[in-house]
Amino acid sequence: MGSFIHIQQFGRRTEVFTDLTSTYLNMGLSLLSNGQRHLQFGKKVLIQNSGQLTTLGNIYACPELTFKFSPASLSGEFAMVAMQNDMLQTHLTRDAFGTRSLYYYFENNLLLASSEINLILAALPVKPQPSLEKINEYFRLDSDDDEIGIHTFFQKIFRVLPGQICSFGKDGLEINYFWNPDIRFTESTNNLINYARNTIIKNVKSRVNRDSKIAAHLSGGLDSSSVVCILDQFAGQKANCIYFDSGLSSGNEIAYAKLVSQSKTGNLTKVHSENHQDVLQQIISISACPDPMVVPSLIFWPIYEQMIKAKKNILFSGQGGDSIMGFGAEYLDNLWNERKTKESIEALKYIYENRNKKSVSFNQFCLDFLFQKLKSGYYWRVTTTMINSGNLIFEFPFWLLKKIKRKQKGPGKAPLFIRAYKYLQFQKNPNFPEIKGGKNLENFVKNNRLALPIQAMENLNALDNHFEVRTTYPFLSKELLEINASIPVEVNFANGNYRGILRQVMKNILPEEIRLRTDKANFADYAYQTTVQLIQESDFKSDENHQVWQYIDKKSFKYALQVLENPNFTIQQKSDYTHLCYRTLNLAIWLDIYYS
Repeated sequence: MGSFIHIQQFGRRTEVFTDLTSTYLNMGLSLLSNGQRHLQFGKKVLIQNSGQLTTLGNIYACPELTFKFSPASLSGEFAMVAMQNDMLQTHLTRDAFGTRSLYYYFENNLLLASSEINLILAALPVKPQPSLEKINEYFRLDSDDDEIGIHTFFQKIFRVLPGQICSFGKDGLEINYFWNPDIRFTESTNNLINYARNTIIKNVKSRVNRDSKIAAHLSGGLDSSSVVCILDQFAGQKANCIYFDSGLSSGNEIAYAKLVSQSKTGNLTKVHSENHQDVLQQIISISACPDPMVVPSLIFWPIYEQMIKAKKNILFSGQGGDSIMGFGAEYLDNLWNERKTKESIEALKYIYENRNKKSVSFNQFCLDFLFQKLKSGYYWRVTTTMINSGNLIFEFPFWLLKKIKRKQKGPGKAPLFIRAYKYLQFQKNPNFPEIKGGKNLENFVKNNRLALPIQAMENLNALDNHFEVRTTYPFLSKELLEINASIPVEVNFANGNYRGILRQVMKNILPEEIRLRTDKANFADYAYQTTVQLIQESDFKSDENHQVWQYIDKKSFKYALQVLENPNFTIQQKSDYTHLCYRTLNLAIWLDIYYS
């Protein structure tokens, strides 16, 4: 736990940083430079004389580092600097899921690397300008570029990507990846389920010791409930459970959370968010970036505050469970890609019966699915599917007419928002290594990179440092992902119930009411209500000269506000506009903090 700063000038000593050295050390931070070599575990600084490498790490739940620099062997959450003793090369790396942050500035053989952007800014004589590349990326809601990118919101300050090794030397920067996911498990499905079960239990237990003062974020869902139950049953720890109450459609969730806490821990504290504007400003100031989404940052702030009141130092979170364990919807995509149209309709029937609210008929439900495939260019296959599926072909014209009328009532596609598009082409992220373990593994890894928002994780890491606690994620495991990707996709589909692997893994651990539940509240209403409240309380929208309008088209923003205020549109129809307005507000706050 804790923050660190690494400063190194290749080719010469760093006497110029003498004053900075004492400043940072007085702040309780570790500084690694040409004259100092430390290994940091928590806040305790240890001298490491390895002969070949010196390592500074922000490490938790990892085996002891050996003299051989091998991040692939580490199973926990880490960000580290490893420096060769001849000073010719320095390596930056972070865990494969990006749970610990690591940023760098590298120019004219000067390397600044830190777990916090603010520490790099403090070491630079001049603050970098805002990064147009990152601002573009931040507002591209209609793209598939949700994978974490190298850009931060400051020019020339970049992030180490999850699973990456950035090697710096006098010849420049070389980038490699230490984790190439692979299908290594060829056992029966039952054995793989047992492996997954044992791995999750091991991951939870390895994060607990006699000095742990544990809290757990308990939402009532499958993932968070699983972590709490494993802590109780296998680690002998009754975590102080904290439930965030959105104040909206969370009635069922609190009932499920109470069921788990009463049977496994005996305690549950309910918290809610107040003073959204003040909290958001603090989060942006601490993380040095505009917040990407209302959840999880704003809901975790009161959870951290409750931890401090309860004097707990480790927060267990089920975040990432649905991406690492798999959701199950990929089974339907596989059937479609394999041209198994009859089986696709049968799978849709399972989903309709088990998960759909049945506000439309089954035929309409199928036509909605086929329409998405039609937009993707599958004209002939959609046509043959409708022909081979009874009366779908006859209902299609009437369904299409209703679809057109519904679309006319909607707000339309979100308008172009970013002025920077006019003079800057968006740059693609560096390619991740090719995945060779088959389509199933590729889907699992892709879902992790897209469904697990790394920038949100980095915000939580910044809050960890601020509150001096640690959030840990037992589901985020390379081995667990590879095991689950080895299990046939129909197991996770679970006849339309989804999450089948985790449901089997947690048999006799989770209460049956939780294990078999298929309903789950989402935070769409909360995100919308919070965004509207924040916008109403903010002054930037009426300030004609606010610097945010250098980057955001003001007419487009005003139109988005009109959509948010229009009662004729559903919250779902307003979704993109909610995101755009929230992110504009965040960008305005970030500019006020760092460039006012």
